Amino acid sequence: MMRGTILGILCLFVFMNVSCKKDDESDIDNSLEKKVVEVKLSFSSNFPSYSLGLGLEGTSVNGGLDDSFNFIGANITDENNIVLPEAVIRTANYDVIPNSQLSIKTSHPVSTFSIAMTASSIKEDVNDLEPLSVTVDFYIDGKKVNSKSTKFDSNELSSQVYAIHVAEPDKIIDSTEFE
Repeated sequence: MMRGTILGILCLFVFMNVSCKKDDESDIDNSLEKKVVEVKLSFSSNFPSYSLGLGLEGTSVNGGLDDSFNFIGANITDENNIVLPEAVIRTANYDVIPNSQLSIKTSHPVSTFSIAMTASSIKEDVNDLEPLSVTVDFYIDGKKVNSKSTKFDSNELSSQVYAIHVAEPDKIIDSTEFE
């Protein structure tokens, strides 16, 4: 389950790096911007019936990231973490989603931020279980800039990936665009 999430983030990382290459000099200056990104996840009322796996990525087009970079508020695991000067990928797992809202914030300014989500039912009888609805609100330097919503069906294993570039916060890259 988490391997697919990490693969999705890595694919988005490559896409974001390619999309950050600009022809105009002012676009290059904007693509070098780095800011603190926060996401607030809001879950439907049936959240205690689901587990959640997250793949989180922060990138810096001019490097400078290291082991001190983290995602504040996330239940980070020690496995499947990748730390490079240009990107940090960490995983967070919740056996049961603990609250109706989660807030995750980058510890350092980044150029892009990606979140991959996989939710699955922890109930044995999933036939009567409503899908889990998730709203992801994106904040840059404390200001809300965008929002996306998705649903996870209790009978299917699926994932959703969103990515945001701080220089273009009105454009969210959504993994469903590639299906």
